[in-house]
Amino acid sequence: MTSDIVCRPILDLDERQKVFDIRREVFITEQNVPADIEYDGFEDEAMHFIGLVNGQAVGAGRLTIHEDMQKVERIAILKDYRGLGLGKLMVKAILDECEKRPDIPIGGHAQLTARDFYIELGFKPVGDVFLEAGIEHIKMLYCP
Repeated sequence: MTSDIVCRPILDLDERQKVFDIRREVFITEQNVPADIEYDGFEDEAMHFIGLVNGQAVGAGRLTIHEDMQKVERIAILKDYRGLGLGKLMVKAILDECEKRPDIPIGGHAQLTARDFYIELGFKPVGDVFLEAGIEHIKMLYCP
């Protein structure tokens, strides 16, 4: 059975809540990230993305745009839907949005366990490993 997989910007507040629920499940429940770190001061200005499998919300991501960086962030896929390629589609959907601002570099902070995932998508690790929310991360820059 093939799945209909879609990744796109959210359309309304209902989808925003679904994205927040997915992030809560993945980051707060599974990875023990404190809620006050997961939901930060950028939520209102960020562009949120939703991943749908057969119409069901199962993936989330966000893009924050700063003067010096477009940050690909908060990529989260519900456990039962990992391995379908949804994470890569999510990042590609965010990168498509980033292309609208070619003068601003693209990057983010990747969990160390996801480093190779981002390398496959054209990101390069920069600098040393650091702790963010108690989890090892590395800064990544998009260099296709």
